Amino acid sequence: MSIQNLLLLIAGLINLMMFFVVVSRGLNNKINLYFGFLTFSNFLWTLSILIARMGEGGMFWYYGGALLAYPIALGIVLSLYFFSRYFPVPGSKVKRLHDVLMLLSAFILAVVVYIRGAFVLSYNKDIINTEYTLYVNKPVYIVYSLYFTFVALLALWNLYHKIKVTDHYFQKQTIILFIAILIGLVFGVYYDLILCYFGNYQYTWFGPVFTLFMNAVVFYFIISPREKISN
Repeated sequence: MSIQNLLLLIAGLINLMMFFVVVSRGLNNKINLYFGFLTFSNFLWTLSILIARMGEGGMFWYYGGALLAYPIALGIVLSLYFFSRYFPVPGSKVKRLHDVLMLLSAFILAVVVYIRGAFVLSYNKDIINTEYTLYVNKPVYIVYSLYFTFVALLALWNLYHKIKVTDHYFQKQTIILFIAILIGLVFGVYYDLILCYFGNYQYTWFGPVFTLFMNAVVFYFIISPREKISN
């Protein structure tokens, strides 16, 4: 197993471990609930990229690995957005229609990904080097990328707003988390969206590794014995 695939495997297992720990603390707390969704989605995302890299081709490789990474990535960014609305304290209420439209848009995009010829036009698989390339329909890919980026920016905006309105204890945590999420998103978008737009899938393994850093910071705040976060 290559070092890249080993890092993916480790990142996936750590996310899965964080998921089980958070779930064991109870999901009535909205922070735990959405962070659970976030870590489990990251685990599935990492697993799908690992399958895409290590698989030998075929239907399962294509639909269960290479393509699956894109709908799961929508789950990641949506989980992050809903998490940001409750961390470190609940923010102002958002109209239900807003949430419905956001989730419906993600569902439509996820379906489009699986329509033959709509999202991916063709692909190439290098079994020896465990690399792969998807040749995407660029206009549709741009719509997908813009939606992903828009939701990610909303999550960052929620945290930025809370930096200004929370007390000193929560403010410090929120600043650290804002920086961690910003770093994770910048690298994730660059390696798993921008480079892939130009047909470079060689560095898709970077995205899960950097988002693991983001999740680890959140995980620390949640399980810290000094934690005072409310739901």
